[in-house]
Amino acid sequence: MRNMDVWGSTTSILCAIHCALLPLLLSSGFIGAHTLMSHPAVEFCIMGLTSVFVYYSIVRPYFQNKLNSIPFTLATTGLVFVLIHHFIPHYSTFIVVIGGLLIAAGHLVNLFGAKHSHNS
Repeated sequence: MRNMDVWGSTTSILCAIHCALLPLLLSSGFIGAHTLMSHPAVEFCIMGLTSVFVYYSIVRPYFQNKLNSIPFTLATTGLVFVLIHHFIPHYSTFIVVIGGLLIAAGHLVNLFGAKHSHNS
């Protein structure tokens, strides 16, 4: 599952950057409000990919082997943040950026610091 951690951490970091920079770019006029970057389908796809990567590289192996809870805790907490950020609109950007960074940290800990071997 090594490749899933690489893709998952990359996607999560890009998601955090996207969510942190998009409001700044929209408010400063660098990009218009109707660009592809601000389309809800893009956000839905990113959240979907992130969820798939978290499930296959962290959640499923954790429940099969229960070897390392740190990546599981980081990634699932981050995923909850990402999934609930729309319900707290005043702090939405902050919540989703923290969530993306937690997910990326979970993947990176799983990739480099896990005390188990990866098969792929």
